[in-house]
Amino acid sequence: MTATKELTGSHATSEWTGFTGRLGAWYLASRYRRLAELLVLGNLRPRLLRALDLRGDELVVDAGCGSGFYSLAIAGRLTSGRVICVDLSDEMMARLARRTARQGLSGRVDIRKGDVTALDLDEGLAGWAVSNGVWHELREPAQAARELFRVLQPGGRVVVTDFRDTRLGRRIAAAHRAGDHGPFSVDELKALLEAAGFARVGAEPVGHWVLAWGRKPSPLQGDGGRDRVGH
Repeated sequence: MTATKELTGSHATSEWTGFTGRLGAWYLASRYRRLAELLVLGNLRPRLLRALDLRGDELVVDAGCGSGFYSLAIAGRLTSGRVICVDLSDEMMARLARRTARQGLSGRVDIRKGDVTALDLDEGLAGWAVSNGVWHELREPAQAARELFRVLQPGGRVVVTDFRDTRLGRRIAAAHRAGDHGPFSVDELKALLEAAGFARVGAEPVGHWVLAWGRKPSPLQGDGGRDRVGH
């Protein structure tokens, strides 16, 4: 059964509330969002899913899951694993819960209300962490990177995507609250993961997106080199 948990100890608020939240939750889970990627933004979805080299038994944290555009695709690739979906927006979580139930994925999805810069999750919990199209809305994306590092097991892997610092990326980000970070260059998103402690970090442009990845160092694995992600 899908669980919804209130995060305690964080006073962060979401801009995706009320009508804006309901409209955003609908759009972000709709075929129109997919069309926008295909026709305008860049075909990110297959690239991101190839980067997630899942066995099927992992625990995956989706930080800033929205209404589940990627969360449910990830859950559908799991057998005995599950996805912990964290978001601040009640409207996003409500739509995600309905979609999860309709797709018969409730046993693999755990929905929790929370702040991606202060995750109410144990250290070393997850094998994978993802965050998609979220950090441009944050004032301190470096803290979100540190939180993903904290909740990963040694050897755990991260994939982060966000808008690239293009003219279109800047126009989209300008619709959010003043003071938010905005879009990223490829080097900037890569540097955020490296500064948080990740090794084997890489990043690449995908249309108007940046896709970045890395691994939490493990004493059982070398942390040199660069992980290859599927193309």
